[in-house]
Amino acid sequence: MQVEKKEGPSSSRDKKEVIRLSKNEYRKANKEFNGKFEQAIRAKNIEEAMKAMQERVEWNRWHEPTVLKLKKSWEKGEHISWNLFRRLMLVCTDYEKHHLYVEDLFEKMSKMYGEVVFLKNADIVKMKFIVLEKGKERIKKGMQLVSTIVGNNKLSLKRRMLEVLLGACADENDIQTAFKIRDIAIKHNCEFGGAGYVELLRVCSNCSKTDWDRGKIILQDVFSKVNVLDNYLVEAIETWCNKRSISTEKDLSADTKGRCTPSSDRKQVCKLPHFKLSQDQAKVFSEAILKHQISISSLSEAKTREAFDDFIRWLDGAKDKNKAWALIDAANCGFHGNSGNFSYKQADLVYIHFKFERNFASKLLISQSRWEAGLKMSTVNPILQYWMHEKSVFITPKGLNDDAFWMYGAIYLSTKHTLSNVFIVSNDLLRDHHLMQNYDLGFFRFMQSHIIRFRTAQEGQQTGRRNKKRKTEHKLVFYDPFPYSIQPHRTTAFNKHAIVFPYMAKSSDSSKKTEGSTDEKKDLLVKDLYKAKGDDDLPALPEVVADRVRWMVCSINL
Repeated sequence: MQVEKKEGPSSSRDKKEVIRLSKNEYRKANKEFNGKFEQAIRAKNIEEAMKAMQERVEWNRWHEPTVLKLKKSWEKGEHISWNLFRRLMLVCTDYEKHHLYVEDLFEKMSKMYGEVVFLKNADIVKMKFIVLEKGKERIKKGMQLVSTIVGNNKLSLKRRMLEVLLGACADENDIQTAFKIRDIAIKHNCEFGGAGYVELLRVCSNCSKTDWDRGKIILQDVFSKVNVLDNYLVEAIETWCNKRSISTEKDLSADTKGRCTPSSDRKQVCKLPHFKLSQDQAKVFSEAILKHQISISSLSEAKTREAFDDFIRWLDGAKDKNKAWALIDAANCGFHGNSGNFSYKQADLVYIHFKFERNFASKLLISQSRWEAGLKMSTVNPILQYWMHEKSVFITPKGLNDDAFWMYGAIYLSTKHTLSNVFIVSNDLLRDHHLMQNYDLGFFRFMQSHIIRFRTAQEGQQTGRRNKKRKTEHKLVFYDPFPYSIQPHRTTAFNKHAIVFPYMAKSSDSSKKTEGSTDEKKDLLVKDLYKAKGDDDLPALPEVVADRVRWMVCSINL
């Protein structure tokens, strides 16, 4: 490929001009390198794959956008994709003398890249090749490798390595070692994904009836630690239940009221209980929100706590506090559908809808900076004055996240009112909130069970015209959450105590048909459960989420 060479950043070890490519040229070159690598992988030609990868690495070093993104790697030397290396290693598994290839590859990679970050993941690959051996000796070697990781305090990053070893334990029916691995994972706070529980259930399915209680332990782990199951885990649970003569029924659909019915006769099998939040959980979540805000805020701890105390006093002083509550995320509602512009009028329409049309205690939360900006606008000022007169707006202080207030308020109100009477109005996907990533599943389930989502009505139903800044007040349509949460539940089915597990349905519309493709249905991904189709910026509507989930009921009491 002929491209213009210009001066660019260079390594302290080697002086060389950096190649600058247009976006299209980069994509074309990248496709060519990927094609060579894929062709070698399909042919199981390790030498050619290695050569293609070396060419790509050398090319990446001198392509300007890549160099600028990888300044840290630039200082160290070369950069390589871990995924390419892993795939190349896995090709070796098809050869009888794969250990020779592995040893040779590690040696070559070390010479090529030295102490590169991706080699920290090499333990996972080593474990995969250990378990490819025959006999129980491989389990012993695998446990020795685990012990070295434990000593280096890196086990929290090695979940996949343990899951690979669990697969070998299942092959050898070694339930003792499998549960030792489980104990190690618990001790070092290394929670398994679905694959780990699949292997644990597989070894429990193959063991004797005397180990019946161990299978129940794993089911309890799944019940408490997994939100939505994948189809592999569903099959593993079904296999274990069948071997223990436990009745199961799959492919149940739940309506918005929580009634689970099969697709064939629509006869109700069980009903999902409404979400419940205990006082202890509410206390833990509230304190977690406060601590996180204190840790990231420019305000002092005393001022941060004072701001949240003021907010609680404001909620308690509401004259309409005995009604159902709607805490409105004003920023999210005002920005919706306005191409990055904020519409105070649109936020006001949301407020009016819940205050007058639904007779809620309608309360807005807005940041101080946005409030001050609105006061300076002659068309907006009357709206803000009306909110203030009605005592329906809380202005969150500068330096604090306004989202934290509606989360904190919803949890607080849930302890004072019936849970079904507390709602948040927002299209926030909750992806970037600290609580979603660091606290137990109860917080996530609470939020999903209490957020009212919305969409813009059909074109032509706008309530106002665009102004000079291209803001539009859209007519919004609101969608209430269903009263249950998508999680394993204890319930009653077949006149017995039962557990009902949610899992992802299958869909054939997730990808376009290509030449040679079939209409075989594919598993929907758990990570996409709450996302709108083809739009990462919007959450899926409740009925869409419900349609993506199926339920399996097991007649067992945990």
